[in-house]
Parts: sequence; structure tokens; C-alpha cells
Amino acid sequence: MTAVLLVLLILATSVWIGGAICLTVFSRISRTALSASDRVVLFRTVGRLWGIIGTIALVVAYICGLILLLEAPWTALSTWLVALGVLVAVILTIGIVQARRMTRLRRVAAAEGAPAPRSMLAPVLRMSLVVISVAMVTLAVVRTLAG
Repeated sequence: MTAVLLVLLILATSVWIGGAICLTVFSRISRTALSASDRVVLFRTVGRLWGIIGTIALVVAYICGLILLLEAPWTALSTWLVALGVLVAVILTIGIVQARRMTRLRRVAAAEGAPAPRSMLAPVLRMSLVVISVAMVTLAVVRTLAG
């Protein structure tokens, strides 16, 4: 059972981190290649699809990680992993609220022919999710190797 959980955890984490990195690159490129109204349409579609895929990956990773944590003796690294997992959930929630707000602002700007507003918070949130997620993977490996 542990091997299955580890495989699922690795796959889910790969999808989660890979997707977050991909969205960061995708966002940067789309800013230079697409008009504001096209970006709104694109990110509405991508956001809905990634919302499903990313949520499934994150939930699978959380469930598998929690089961694996509870099967082993609790350590300080266990506490750090849980704390970082909560932090990812909080940042993700802030990011979702912010993305929806920016979509509304961009839609209004496009309808009025005004320049599209840019979010200074979005890149910080995306990179925070990547860095914290990688830190969680690193801590999980260290915890596993430590016994």
C-alpha cells in the first residue's frame, strides 16, 4: 500500500508543480502575444480546465501525503510539511480570488478599449506556490530518508 501511495504522491506532485510552472511561463508569453480580450478568453478557458486538473492533483497529493505522514512517527518535519501544506492552500485561495478579480477588470477594460490592468500579485503568488511546493517535496524526501 505504501508503494502505491508513494507513486500517486509523486505523480500528483509532478502534475501540480509542473502545471504551476507551465502557467507561469504561459502567462508571461501570453502577455506579449495576445490582446487583453484574447487573454481574458484564453485564461477563462485554461483556468477552468486547470482548476479541475490542479485541484485533483493537489487533493490526491494531500491525501496520499497525509496517509503516509500518519503511518510513520510524527517528527518536526511532519509538522513543517503540514504547515507548508496549509500555506499552499491559503496562497492558492488568495490566487483564485485575485485571478477572478483580474478577469473582471480585464473584461471591463477590453469593453471600454482601455489598457488591460496588470497584476503585480499574480506572479508572486504563482512563484510562491512553486517554491513552497518544491520545499514540501524536498522535506518529504528528507523525512523519508531520515527514517
